[in-house]
Amino acid sequence: MKKKNKPKNISVPYLLFMMAIGGICGFLLTSDSIPRPDRLTFNPGFVYDYDILFGALAVACTILTIWSIIGIARFPKQSGSESQLSEEEPTASELAVGKLMKISTYNYMTAFLWFALCFAYFASREAQANDQEGFLIVNLLGAVAFIVLTVVLQAIIIRHYNKLYPDRSINMRSRSAQRELFDKLDEAERFITYRSAFSSLMAVKRLIISGILFFVLYSFLFEFTPVPIIVLAVIYIVHHAVYFREASKLGK
Repeated sequence: MKKKNKPKNISVPYLLFMMAIGGICGFLLTSDSIPRPDRLTFNPGFVYDYDILFGALAVACTILTIWSIIGIARFPKQSGSESQLSEEEPTASELAVGKLMKISTYNYMTAFLWFALCFAYFASREAQANDQEGFLIVNLLGAVAFIVLTVVLQAIIIRHYNKLYPDRSINMRSRSAQRELFDKLDEAERFITYRSAFSSLMAVKRLIISGILFFVLYSFLFEFTPVPIIVLAVIYIVHHAVYFREASKLGK
């Protein structure tokens, strides 16, 4: 039998040590020992403003897209040479489909980030003052092209998935495809989904709190920025409200 994990209690010396560290950091931040620049600027670029940032996103999208295309091209060869495995072990085709779906998801998120940043900068006063419309239009069209290409590759990958799992097929035309897929899972798969969702919930919670603390520190050192703090706080509240609502529904 597996031993139950005992909860780790916070010791008094550890608590006093953390309080001392917090007091020292607070003293350093409130004193004049740390120099504070009037304004923090982030503008990585060689020829155009932010061209390093947009270039890094373009390179990431290109690598992920090529990776997806190579994986899709090699997929028929993998599916035709399956080894004799037990029912509990995934086949090479199943592993390939899972890997391709992850890569495609990362690719879409990166391309969407590229589009969002480029569109936001294109609509800003800073870009209009610097007269970089040609550079930004090329970036915007490149981001849109990668988004479209990523969606096409995702459709091809989902078709391979539906062939491998006909009883758990994904309807790409349905607005509630994720919910329908969840209803098709068995109890073991739903348990894995619950555990993964809870881990994701805790990770997002830590990231939101860290982001709020970061912008509080940024406001203290440089200038007051309430909008990111408010947005993160709203996301934090809505995130937990959805969790509590779903938990109350399932608990009835």
